[in-house]
Amino acid sequence: MRLKKFLDLWLKLALMIDKTWEKFEKKIEKEERIKKIKSEYYAKIDAEISEKMQQTTNNWKNITEKQKEVNKKETGYYETNLQRKERENLQEKEINKKATGYYETNLERKKREENVRKKKISKRNTEITKSLQKRPGIFCIFCKTKVDNHGYCYC
Repeated sequence: MRLKKFLDLWLKLALMIDKTWEKFEKKIEKEERIKKIKSEYYAKIDAEISEKMQQTTNNWKNITEKQKEVNKKETGYYETNLQRKERENLQEKEINKKATGYYETNLERKKREENVRKKKISKRNTEITKSLQKRPGIFCIFCKTKVDNHGYCYC
C-alpha cells in the first residue's frame, strides 16, 4: 500500500517535472524567437540609417562640388562658400590692419567705432552734469538757497 502511494506520487512528480520542463523549453524557445526578431528589426533600422547617412554625405559632396564650380567661375578660386567667406574675411582684416591698425573685419570695425562714439557721448554727458552741479553746502547766487548733498538747488 505504501509502495503504491509512493509510486503514484513519484509518477505524478515525474509528470509534473516533464510538463514544467516542456513549458520551460517552450518559454526559452519563445524568448529566443523574440530576440531574433528584435535583432533583425534593429539590424534593418541600422541599415536604413546608414544608407540615409551615406545618401546625405553624397548629397553634401555634390553640393560642395557645385559650390566650388560656381565660385571658380565667379572669383577664380576653386573653393566652397565657407572657404570663400573665410578668405574674404582674412583679406578684409589685412586691409583694415593697414588702414586703422586693428586686425578686424568691417563689421567688427563698425561695432568698435560705434562703442567708441557711445563712450565719448556718455563721458561728455557726465562732464556736463558735473559742471552744472554746485558744491554741496554753499548758497546758490541765483536762488539764494542752500545746495543739497547731490549738488542741486531750487533753480
